[in-house]
Amino acid sequence: MLWIVTAFLLWCIFGYIYNKIMDKNEEHQECYYD
Repeated sequence: MLWIVTAFLLWCIFGYIYNKIMDKNEEHQECYYD
């Protein structure tokens, strides 16, 4: 099930980059690690 972790990390990274590019939006859905 390593692919699940990899996909999750990639989703967080792309989401972080997307938020940085679309910084005009005040609502940020970043990935948080507990």
